[in-house]
Amino acid sequence: MKLRSSLVLVSLFVSTACAQEQPPQPALPPVPGASAPATQPATNPADAAAIAAVHDALGEYNKAVRDGNADGIEAALQLGGDTQKKMVAVAKTLVVASHDLYAVTLEKFGKEALEKGGVIREQFPSAFPELPIDQAKIKIDGAKAAVRFGPDEAGPAVLTLVKVGEKWKLSGDELLGNMTEQQFKEQSGVIGAVVAVMSKTAADVKSGKIEAPDEVVVLWNHRVQKAVNEARAKQVQADSPMLPPEMMGPATGPAAPAMPELP
Repeated sequence: MKLRSSLVLVSLFVSTACAQEQPPQPALPPVPGASAPATQPATNPADAAAIAAVHDALGEYNKAVRDGNADGIEAALQLGGDTQKKMVAVAKTLVVASHDLYAVTLEKFGKEALEKGGVIREQFPSAFPELPIDQAKIKIDGAKAAVRFGPDEAGPAVLTLVKVGEKWKLSGDELLGNMTEQQFKEQSGVIGAVVAVMSKTAADVKSGKIEAPDEVVVLWNHRVQKAVNEARAKQVQADSPMLPPEMMGPATGPAAPAMPELP
């Protein structure tokens, strides 16, 4: 598992949302925040206390992701600059939209219908990943904590937490990297398009235009693919104003297949 990428928040979402319809994957087992860390017990009592605190911080972050608590996610992050703060502010709109679409679908059709249709929460991905903290290996180095997930204790850390006052927070540098203003502009445009699609789909669920929960997943995936391609094409056109749109071609891969819109 590798999280570090300058576009991890958006690429994680878009790569999932824009994929063609896939069979539903089994949900990850619940990861209670208070469960014991998988890390070997530390010989230094101070390190042992820090490891427990880091594990609790990861649990609080995971709970905020599951609850669609955008402010709680932001509070769990240590953000290093204005661009990171602006990116998280935009990503928070996606957190709320994703949570609302799933909540509306669940309320409309009920848990039994979702289970029968193979619809799970993970098919409504947000901008932030839930972490498998039951597999976390945590190593303390002063005011920093390196976290690995899975059996490879010798591999590179995939996540860093930093101590801010008495709180441990996930490093924004690890999640977002050194995002440039241009990257922020591009990704915020894509997120805005995706949020609009989610809001429209949620409204269609509420109004009864969508008749089954699995149709929600198929339709919003199609809409997201189309919206992302259009948003990227607009960005390319804005960066290359001398080229006519017909010379641009689709922004990413083949154009989405035609699909009749709901009335």
